Amino acid sequence: MGISLSSVNDIRNWRNCVTGITAYGFSFVSEIIHKPSNMKTLIYIMAIVGFISPSYAQDLVKAEVPATIQKAFSRSYPKINNVEWKQTADSYTANYKENELERSVIYNATGKQQQKEEQITLADLPTHTLKYINDNHPDGTVKKIKKVTKKSGKSIYVVSIKGLELLFDSGGNYMKPTLE
Repeated sequence: MGISLSSVNDIRNWRNCVTGITAYGFSFVSEIIHKPSNMKTLIYIMAIVGFISPSYAQDLVKAEVPATIQKAFSRSYPKINNVEWKQTADSYTANYKENELERSVIYNATGKQQQKEEQITLADLPTHTLKYINDNHPDGTVKKIKKVTKKSGKSIYVVSIKGLELLFDSGGNYMKPTLE
């Protein structure tokens, strides 16, 4: 299926509209919304940008991280110096390595720890978790294992294998994926 002439014209119109907006400011928007096809395109793009943009994390240098969050991290992890910080809409994440294993800690805007993720080894998993993996994925190679601990203290294990992420509760029992 090829691109129709009307699609090409819509693309040209959209390109011209975007060029006009950036060149002349947002007063040009009123001309865009008078055409229903342009309005529909504009709504789709705004919806996509609205859904996608909050999910991206922004890299931060230490000076951009609020002092309350830096202090909370330093109190809990005083020996960790090499930290990469990221910010999302409502949280700050400290990523670092300890004993060659990846770690991350997520804080809310007030400096309260929300979640901790720790890369662990196969030896750290409960034995019946290993049995489940061997029985159900005998040809799979484990790529990465993380222990995720929520602020409530509840932990789960996340095992990456063959492009899948298998979830296990704190006791090592397999958990079927669910939507939260």
